[in-house]
Amino acid sequence: SSDLPPPGSGFRDDDWRILAGHWHPVALSREVSGAPVPVRLLGEPLVVHRLGDGVVRAARDRCPHRGAALSSGRIEGDRLVCAYHGLAYDADGRCVGIPAHPGMAAPTMLRLDTIPAREAYGLVWLRLLDEGAAEIPAFEEWSADDHVQVLPRSEEHTSELQSPCNLVCRLLL
Repeated sequence: SSDLPPPGSGFRDDDWRILAGHWHPVALSREVSGAPVPVRLLGEPLVVHRLGDGVVRAARDRCPHRGAALSSGRIEGDRLVCAYHGLAYDADGRCVGIPAHPGMAAPTMLRLDTIPAREAYGLVWLRLLDEGAAEIPAFEEWSADDHVQVLPRSEEHTSELQSPCNLVCRLLL
């Protein structure tokens, strides 16, 4: 985990650190189901996924083995499997399976760089730096029984500025 912005993010270090410690909506909850979902937050490529237990999780979109995008992989029960060499990662980001060496214990360096993830208001929220207690912003209206959420699907938007989560942020600010 890094406390610096990724190269080319366009953020100054201080600005990135401030923003990275807050929760940001990155996807609609309903869109994170059977396959890993690529998202980008503050210039950082990430993968959001659900394993067999249904809990939403996130990690940097890079397999520690050869750097392949985990979002190109697949979910197999309680494992996120890299598309490149088939390395499998558990809910805590530990490598628990190497197809080329089935009986071998995975080296400890083969561990995903996981990101704090939560769900609220029908959205997946992430923050890049886990620096103590920080709550997802409260939107009491969105918690009301009679609230109707009207957000388009993420894939209907081609730019980061048009994504549903950015539209939500613009509406709320």
